[in-house]
Amino acid sequence: MNGKADVPLLLSFPHSGEHYPDDFKTNPELPFEILDFPNDKYVDELY
Repeated sequence: MNGKADVPLLLSFPHSGEHYPDDFKTNPELPFEILDFPNDKYVDELY
């Protein structure tokens, strides 16, 4: 192996990021703190 990949590498982080639609944070029955809990914060800073 020569150290080069034969195919492209795709990295996907579906739980990362902090950009939400405006109406995403306004549901009184489901607080934003609960919706935001599974978010993998700061993953975008790894690359």
